[in-house]
Amino acid sequence: MVLGHAREPQRRLRPGIGRDRPAAKGTDLEVGIGQLAVALAAGAAVGVFHFGGLWLTVRMVMTSNRPMLLTFGSFVVRAVVAVAVMVWIARMHWQLLLAAMAGFVLVRVVLTRKLRPEDEAVAAKDGSST
Repeated sequence: MVLGHAREPQRRLRPGIGRDRPAAKGTDLEVGIGQLAVALAAGAAVGVFHFGGLWLTVRMVMTSNRPMLLTFGSFVVRAVVAVAVMVWIARMHWQLLLAAMAGFVLVRVVLTRKLRPEDEAVAAKDGSST
């Protein structure tokens, strides 16, 4: 502060809030439906990669010469890919991240129902539990 000269603090506007961005026309969504669909599909693709890789790992671990290496290596690759894609999507917009996560979880639900052993699938259809 210079003597005798008071300076007002600058008011900073955050991007997307205030006068620096026009109001949306009739919607509060900042992303389009097409972008949400692409994010959902990307999350589903990551889910297929992650859970499909897990399924393959479980099937291969009994015949592997190094089951610990296979299990740990598979986990690291699947986790790195899944986290990298989700972070990349999250940097675009949080709503896209939610769509991607929904696709990821949707694939998990579908694959666990489709890939369960036949004896469990029959028991689930009959309503009996083991």
